[in-house]
Amino acid sequence: MKHELEIRKVLIVDDEPGLREALSRIMKMQNIQTEVAENGQVALELLRKQDFHAVLCDIMMPELSGLDCLAQAQSEGIVTPFIFVTGFSDRGRMLQAIRLNATDFISKPFDNSEIVDVVFRVLEISNHKNRISNEIKNLNFEVKNRILKEERMISLMRANNNKKRS
Repeated sequence: MKHELEIRKVLIVDDEPGLREALSRIMKMQNIQTEVAENGQVALELLRKQDFHAVLCDIMMPELSGLDCLAQAQSEGIVTPFIFVTGFSDRGRMLQAIRLNATDFISKPFDNSEIVDVVFRVLEISNHKNRISNEIKNLNFEVKNRILKEERMISLMRANNNKKRS
């Protein structure tokens, strides 16, 4: 079942080449563009250069773990939602991921439809957040413009009032 959404881009991060390829194929079947990274360090470099709508990321990887990648990305102001795909049921890592505001989790082995549903749910939430953020920015812009106009009007009224007093 294909979900109807505009084209989205997902970063897939896993140290297993076969899993990266499988996840990429699943996403492409849903009209989702993908980039892949073999570890958290490569993923972080890609996140710094490109915008992604979500990250599908393994927790345990060499060089830079998924958790460390998320923490570093957040410290740099990158707010892309992370979905962790993990074979480990380590409660400590899961709690750490929750504290880092991981968006969702998928356990290995996974069902393809589960991956698709979770990714689309995260993309819909992300899309909604972006829409609200843009509306707030537009409102702030409108309010600032209105304030500037009012300040100009007050200045003109003061100047006119001072002119009358003279």
